[in-house]
Amino acid sequence: ITKAAQKLYITQPTLSQALLKLEQELGQPLFIRQHNEMLLTPAGQDYIKTAEQIMWLKKMLYNRLQANSGRLQISL
Repeated sequence: ITKAAQKLYITQPTLSQALLKLEQELGQPLFIRQHNEMLLTPAGQDYIKTAEQIMWLKKMLYNRLQANSGRLQISL
């Protein structure tokens, strides 16, 4: 968590609280916490896979919008 927080330029408690809030919102844990290790649960794996798909869709949308900029399209 500490290394991840550093990469995100936030404090470790802030990241921990955000993860706990997300888990509460989802109603299930995303991680199994063991000593100094965190392992993804099946729900965590699904969450990451879906987040990656969303990021890919965003990239594709931005690419399409950029490709179509300058073209005026009117649909009736």
